Amino acid sequence: MKNVTSQKKETIYYLFKIYYLFKYVYHRILTPFYKIGWRVVFCRVAEINNSRYIQMGRGVYIGKNALIQVDHFHHLEYGFHKPKLKIGNNVSIGSGSVVSAVSNVELEDDVIIAPYCYIADNSHRFDRVDISIKYQGLDKVSPVKIKKGAWLGWSAVVCPGVTIGINSVIGANSVVTKDVPDYCVAVGAPARIIKKYDFESGKWVKIG
Repeated sequence: MKNVTSQKKETIYYLFKIYYLFKYVYHRILTPFYKIGWRVVFCRVAEINNSRYIQMGRGVYIGKNALIQVDHFHHLEYGFHKPKLKIGNNVSIGSGSVVSAVSNVELEDDVIIAPYCYIADNSHRFDRVDISIKYQGLDKVSPVKIKKGAWLGWSAVVCPGVTIGINSVIGANSVVTKDVPDYCVAVGAPARIIKKYDFESGKWVKIG
């Protein structure tokens, strides 16, 4: 009985490997990415939109049900420079997360995005009440950058115009509306800095 169970597990494992290989070949060869590196993993139902404006490094992991996109309807309004969405080497994007670009979003090397995070360089206008928000266009279109080694906790939100520093940590469910410097921990909605790494003492120090 144990041998049968073991064989089933092994079969499932190899089927998943074949599936991931198929997804990789599909996205590397049949989908016109601006640039894509080796060993990129696309999990089940991961959705990639407008890939010709997306640059991806090597060793990237895209979790299941994640959405990586350059906005179909608005990106032409904000210039033709390529790429608009840059993902560095060894970046991990968790299940159900959304990374959406109109102007420019960049995730540098080794960034960790936990499941169900939302990162966008734009938001919707809502100043008029005589028409639906859907038809009012975009507002606050401003580049987003998440620097090398940063970590976004579960369900964190990064708003337009924000830069998150090197090796900084964003707590779960936080909403980042302002820049977070290098080597900081920020939590809350809106997020505020609660710790900063002190290189002299070699410790994380609490901030007021």
